[in-house]
Amino acid sequence: MPCDVSRTESNRPARHSAHAEGSGDSDGHGAWKEIGRGQTVGHKRILRFAPVTARKLRLDIEDARARPTVTTFGVFRSPG
Repeated sequence: MPCDVSRTESNRPARHSAHAEGSGDSDGHGAWKEIGRGQTVGHKRILRFAPVTARKLRLDIEDARARPTVTTFGVFRSPG
């Protein structure tokens, strides 16, 4: 079922925090589309983007200085 989203949050253990770069993609109409791109140095990354209606989301970690470990991945719709 499609839903409106405008923010994702990914977390990893603090002892594994290191520099990582990547993007978030959504599939709302049968094709993947990049909705945000960023980098993080710590244990948490909040990615904000214009609202999209999506059936699926994916997190693509393209580069990391250490082995990527994601403990939680949340999807949210920010009010307003």
